[in-house]
Amino acid sequence: MKSATCRLLLLLPLMWLGTRLPVMAAESLQVSGETYHAQQQVKPASPAMLKSAAVASSRMARGRPMTMDLGSPSAQELAPLNQNNARLRPYPIGISRVIPDLPDVADWAWSELPDGGQAAAFELISRQASRIRVLIQANALPDGVEIRLFDPLDPNHVLGPFRSNNFRPQGSHPAALWTPSFPGESLGLELYAPPTINPADIHLSFPRLSHLIQGPGGNSGLRNTSAALRLSSCEVSAACAPTEWQEEGKAVARYVYTDTSGFSYLCTGTLIADSDTASQIPYFLTAAHCINNTAAADSMEPFWFYQDSSCGSNDASWQQTGAGATLLSTRPELDSTLVLLKNPPPDGVRLSGWRLDPLADNAITHSLQHGNGDKRQYSEGNFVTYTSLVTTSGGYSVTPNPSGDFTRVSWYQGITAPGSSGSGLWLAVGGERFLKGTLVGGSSSCTNPAGPDEYTRLERFYPHIAPWLGQAPALPSFINSQAPATALVDGVLAARYMNGLRGQTLTDGVSGENIDTAALEQKLADALPYLDIDADGASTASRDGLLLIRYLTGYRGTDLLAGIDQGGAFRNTPEQISAYLAQLLQGQEHKKDPP
Repeated sequence: MKSATCRLLLLLPLMWLGTRLPVMAAESLQVSGETYHAQQQVKPASPAMLKSAAVASSRMARGRPMTMDLGSPSAQELAPLNQNNARLRPYPIGISRVIPDLPDVADWAWSELPDGGQAAAFELISRQASRIRVLIQANALPDGVEIRLFDPLDPNHVLGPFRSNNFRPQGSHPAALWTPSFPGESLGLELYAPPTINPADIHLSFPRLSHLIQGPGGNSGLRNTSAALRLSSCEVSAACAPTEWQEEGKAVARYVYTDTSGFSYLCTGTLIADSDTASQIPYFLTAAHCINNTAAADSMEPFWFYQDSSCGSNDASWQQTGAGATLLSTRPELDSTLVLLKNPPPDGVRLSGWRLDPLADNAITHSLQHGNGDKRQYSEGNFVTYTSLVTTSGGYSVTPNPSGDFTRVSWYQGITAPGSSGSGLWLAVGGERFLKGTLVGGSSSCTNPAGPDEYTRLERFYPHIAPWLGQAPALPSFINSQAPATALVDGVLAARYMNGLRGQTLTDGVSGENIDTAALEQKLADALPYLDIDADGASTASRDGLLLIRYLTGYRGTDLLAGIDQGGAFRNTPEQISAYLAQLLQGQEHKKDPP
């Protein structure tokens, strides 16, 4: 949320209350960065893959599907992008367009497939768009029905399938999904109904699309040119940065998110490593003025490796991964948010290291970001001072404060720009790079390159995200803190709590001791973030509760995971699960009874 002309105001009103969790005593705590390696599993062609091929073959045989053409957006529709108020919110790059009522799904042109199922497609067109994404609302989406997206100009470009479990509450609607975006001005929607489902039983609505005027590689030219100029006179391409910072840049992504009204925005964020060396989990750090609610997180769509191959080559490419993230923690008063990406990032990205100690006077700092949504850029400068921020009618005011929650820096190489919001600030120590915070805003620009920028302090946000980034604490019995945890007491209590049981129903039949239910519930609430054992972004009884009970009973190896759905999990091998639980339980051993 960076403005080149004046200091910024966050999207949400910020109240610098000074009320926060205490700073970690161990200010020397640090975690080294690492290269992310997506799990490569060679699998035979699955029924879903074969089905997708059959659906695509059927589509191409049918020819062009039914079509809705919205034409070009009006000047009134585009007006929000050209108003001089980008400083009041994250960088806007997409407008909302209402889709007239489409024919009922049952009235689409359905054709039968070899498996006895049926498929139908519909094409949406929004002229002059750089990219399009569509809001789908599911009023009735039976199990087995699949939705795919395809590029009408490139039949081999298909995303999906999306099923009922991919839909989440969006605004007042209980089940909705913002699709990933497709390049160009058209997007195809394709439905598959298995033999047991009548298309008349599928009820979907498509109320609006987000018409993006800017994507990686260029824009549609619909934005006022004065607001869209690349800052080529003062920006520094990351491809021209020192080699080690080009490597660190692999942790950085430009991302688009769409609000419940259909307007899309662009920000920057960074993958951040955790202290669990047994597994790699794509935690992503960004600004709260970009992402501060579950709907925004669900719509996040990252683009990776958007950088020229060499300095001056002008040949940037990128990789797009699926949309969606789970909101883990957001603190508007610290302008900081941590999410867990729902889709694995590409192999070879970086998980950035971090440390919590204060910056030294005049320390050299570095930034990597996607200002204006352009190819990744690099800045280098100096730490100036810690500050406190207070919102004002025109942005925020800055007061130097050695105990303040924010960091002020000044650049002598490069700048930041709209779209840089949420990007990282790094410190180099002993040949390693460590993340220190994320961009709030500031006044650096081509006309004022040394104008100061303000960043968050990771050490102030860390107490709120320690359950995900830090080492898991010892987990004794919830009933008796002097005793080890057991399967039939603590495992059952945890699973019941995850299932929503409270009060007497939480403890019935579990223990004969006199239990302080309120104190027990507080212990379970405090432990809940650490009990996301499979790292899928949620603590659930059917997965995490069962894993805990099995481990405490003594199950190891393949028996530990047998029959448990591992979809969306980033700890998904017996070795990773066991290593995490061994840390959580501080080496407590529970031998499985012999048969």
